[in-house]
Amino acid sequence: MDLHSFAIEALSIQSDNFIEIVEKVTSLMQKENGRVSNMTITGHLVKLEPTGEALIVGDLHGDFDSLMLILQKSNFIEKMEKAKDATLIFLGDYGDRGDKSVDVYYLILKLKLAYPKQVILLRGNHEAPGDLLGGSP
Repeated sequence: MDLHSFAIEALSIQSDNFIEIVEKVTSLMQKENGRVSNMTITGHLVKLEPTGEALIVGDLHGDFDSLMLILQKSNFIEKMEKAKDATLIFLGDYGDRGDKSVDVYYLILKLKLAYPKQVILLRGNHEAPGDLLGGSP
């Protein structure tokens, strides 16, 4: 996976493409249940086995530049490609403040699609639960 290509794509995303990727990731995550790689998913609970390396990223609030810096400096994409037990965990609060919130969402969704068994997307207090939006919790 080429992080630079994903970044360029994120910065030029059109609404139709954004909706498409949201739908793909939503479908993928709705199917996640039980054992998935080095984690067990039950409802909204993710239990991660204490193996491999993990990078935890939280509270980006639309700061695309910091997300890119974290991913580049840590070389974590390359680590995930080499080690299937390397896990990238996003703690939520992806958007809402920065002017590149959509770009942040797009990039983390692309990472989830590229590494579905290694990327964990958790909901922060700035992401509404599904039941408030008319969907399932």
